[in-house]
Amino acid sequence: MSRALVVLAAVALAQALAPALASAQAAAPPAASASGSSAAERLGPRTTNPALLSPGPRLQAEGPAALEPTAAAVAAKQGKGESVAFMIVGGVLFAAGLIAGGDAGTVMVLAGAGIGAYGLYLYFR
Repeated sequence: MSRALVVLAAVALAQALAPALASAQAAAPPAASASGSSAAERLGPRTTNPALLSPGPRLQAEGPAALEPTAAAVAAKQGKGESVAFMIVGGVLFAAGLIAGGDAGTVMVLAGAGIGAYGLYLYFR
């Protein structure tokens, strides 16, 4: 019974992680046709907005405020680190439970799956 539970937990974790891992292996979008265009046209800027192409002045912040990150950027960076840590700890605990086996291993696998799932929830929240 415990071996079946371990296999079931492993399959559930693999299914939960499959979409995230598959997106890393997605094929690149097809390149535009090279017929009738030079290399400079293919490699150059792709925008046609005249406001973005004009060499006019750019507004830039000056002083110490220009060097400080925004509050949203700081919050986003801090939130991702904690969730990734939960996912890593959950994965390590899950793998250790598979190696340990027995009743203790089953408990470790379930705890690791729960901690990893909580980290995944925090990551996408």
